[in-house]
Amino acid sequence: NGFNLAKAPLLSITTFQISDNEYYFVRNTHHILTDGWSSGIINKEFLEFYQAYAENRDLVMEPAKPYRDYIAWLKLQNLSDAEMFWRGRLNGFTKPIQIGIDTGISLKPNVSRYDEEIVSLPSSTSETLIALARQNRITLNTLVQAVYALLLKGYTGESDIVFGYTVSGRPGNLPDVETIVG
Repeated sequence: NGFNLAKAPLLSITTFQISDNEYYFVRNTHHILTDGWSSGIINKEFLEFYQAYAENRDLVMEPAKPYRDYIAWLKLQNLSDAEMFWRGRLNGFTKPIQIGIDTGISLKPNVSRYDEEIVSLPSSTSETLIALARQNRITLNTLVQAVYALLLKGYTGESDIVFGYTVSGRPGNLPDVETIVG
């Protein structure tokens, strides 16, 4: 059914019993409610509550730092400086790149086609990639992005490649930012 943002609940946790001693907990929430950083906090707190319930004990938690503190911090940021920074970094990029792959698919205006491809790497390949990332003191995510950039370079013939992605970063200079849920 999707989410109706005007009607509760906007977050739910459902329990599925898989066997006598095995359960799956599925948390469902609309991405507009929380950022990726918050997911870990919510999951951790849920498991703490569940553990306390299973042990028939009360759980006392410290009050959370309000999300409004993060919003207030964001409002203090100089958007002009940020715009100047990105205009400088992106100077010379004037149009989207064209990938030189003829798919043979012709889409009509306002018609979208989406496909899904699931590829599993052998565990030995995964281990090799993880070791390569560690050896170079980067995350596996950074390694995958580098490979993506090289693929784009190969398909486009461009020497400069720009692409974006969403991060769940938080500013290090905001006290207790790692505990804020929102």
